[in-house]
Amino acid sequence: MSKTLELAEAKQALLDDGDLKKEPTDKLLDYANNVQIKDYHLGVWHIKVAFPRGPFAGMHYLENIRTSIPLIRRLTMDIWALSPSLFILYLFCQFWEGIEEALLMQITGTLLRKVRKYRLQRGLY
Repeated sequence: MSKTLELAEAKQALLDDGDLKKEPTDKLLDYANNVQIKDYHLGVWHIKVAFPRGPFAGMHYLENIRTSIPLIRRLTMDIWALSPSLFILYLFCQFWEGIEEALLMQITGTLLRKVRKYRLQRGLY
């Protein structure tokens, strides 16, 4: 009983300080009013997905990116401070992962063209 009373008092103290708001902010209400919810039926599953609507539907993503840049910069600086060599190795691996599929498709395409050319020359088609 005393824990419940302490939690209620702490919540009230936060409410009095203005740290917790009793109602959502205007920005949150605007976002909620500009969302369209689509319902998908996949077998026995019912999936609801929220899509932004309106002429500037994706603009809040730009705002999220803008606010996350300082956090990403701080994270990379912390990782660099811990181990510069491992950070460089990690960046190289990420770069290689990005181009690996393109290189494999190029090599595979070249190999298949050579096989086709060889078979056409030999009359195997």
